[in-house]
Amino acid sequence: MEDLLSKQQQLNGVIEQLYCNFKKDGLERKTGDYIRKRLEKLNKYWQKYQNNHLKLCGYGDRSHDYFVPEQFDTTKERYEHVRSMTS
Repeated sequence: MEDLLSKQQQLNGVIEQLYCNFKKDGLERKTGDYIRKRLEKLNKYWQKYQNNHLKLCGYGDRSHDYFVPEQFDTTKERYEHVRSMTS
C-alpha cells in the first residue's frame, strides 16, 4: 500500500507541475502540437492515477492521509482544469 501511496504522491506532483508549466508558457509556444503532447501526457498520468486509486480503495483502510483530505478529488479537479485549458 505504501508503494502505491508514494506513486500517487508523485503523480499528483507531476500533474501539478504540468499545470504550472502550461500556465507559464507563452502563447507562441502553445501550438497545436504542443497542446496535443501535453494532453497525451496529462491523460497518461491521470490514467495511472485512477488505476492506483482503485487499487488503494481495494485495501479498505481509509484512515490514511491520502483518503482523509480526499486527495483523489483534489487531483481530479486539477486534471479537469488543465484539460479544459488545453481543449
